[in-house]
This record gives sequence, C-alpha cells and structure tokens, in this order.
Amino acid sequence: MKFLLKQKLNYKKVGFIYYFYPNQFSSQIIKQAKKKDLILDINYKWHGKYRNVDSYLILENDFNRLRADFKKKILEKRARFYRKDPLTQLIQILKYIFQRNNRAKENRMYSAIQKAYNDKQGFLELALKIANKIERKVFSYGWQEDPQQSFHYYIYYFQLGSKQVSFHSSELVLECPEFQGKWIGYKNKLFPFNLKIAKTSQK
Repeated sequence: MKFLLKQKLNYKKVGFIYYFYPNQFSSQIIKQAKKKDLILDINYKWHGKYRNVDSYLILENDFNRLRADFKKKILEKRARFYRKDPLTQLIQILKYIFQRNNRAKENRMYSAIQKAYNDKQGFLELALKIANKIERKVFSYGWQEDPQQSFHYYIYYFQLGSKQVSFHSSELVLECPEFQGKWIGYKNKLFPFNLKIAKTSQK
C-alpha cells in the first residue's frame, strides 16, 4: 500500500556515482539493482555486532534507468487502485491502517513503533480524502475529541452499517467533518469490514 503515498527516495550524487540510501520506499530499486548486478559497492555502518547498510553505490545512467522503472510501476499501481470504487479503496486503506496500528502496539522497538505510527498518519489522511467521496446512507465518518488523551487528542471514526473502526491521532484534519455517531466499543483484533460489504451496500 505504500505506493499510494508520496515516494521520497534518499540519494546523493557525486560525479557519475549515486549514493543510494535505503528507506521504506527504496526496496524495489535495490532489488532490481542486485538482480541486474548494477551495484558497484556497498557502504556499511557497524552498530555493535550488527552491520547495517549505509548506502549503495550505483552509476548515474544505471540509477536513472532504475528510478524511471520504479516511478512507472508506482504510477501503474496507483492507476489500478484508483479505478476501484471509493468504498473499496477506503476499506483496503483502513485495513492497512488497522494492521499497522496493531503492529505498533505489539512492537517493543521504538524505531519500529514510530515507523508504524508515521505510516498510520499518512494513510489516515488519505483515507479521509477518499471517505469524503463516498455517498452512501449506511456510511459515515468524522472526528471527535478524546479528553482522556493528552497528546493523541482526536479520534477518527469510520462506520459502515453497524460496523466501525476508529483511530487516535494528534492532528486535526480541517476538511474532515465532526462525527455525529458514537464509539460502539469495538476492540477486537480482527478487522471488521470486508470487500463484500462494498458490493452489497451500493446505495
């Protein structure tokens, strides 16, 4: 699902060489570079007993081709996703947020927790934009304040029929309406929506 967010690759050019730094969006370029044997060298950093990759060195022409292929695939994936109806899009994004949210709660590593919550915020804002396009009587969404929270002060609700998911956030999205319903007490670890709902609730 990360292809839906803005892809920000991290690299530096020195002469005819690109120093390509791994991040959450770069795995496909690195995979293709390894497959085509285009990596000139790898810089490492040691953290105690562990060796982490700092950067991959790739020739300029090779890097430009890899980046162009990467952008093309991203655009193709986005086009396929946005050809679906908005409710189907929303359910897929909410499921991803739901899974990332649960993963953050279960993880003990601070960096992994922050990464999961950063992903969650980006996709939450995207979900709200898509929710605004849905015109169905059985669907509602919006925000409410949570006075029990000192930092993640806002709750965003998405309700379809009798089923609901909600997520805390520290940010208020101004374009989002205030939710007129209430929390239904859902704490199950299973995602409550499925794509069959999108097909059976067309009105």
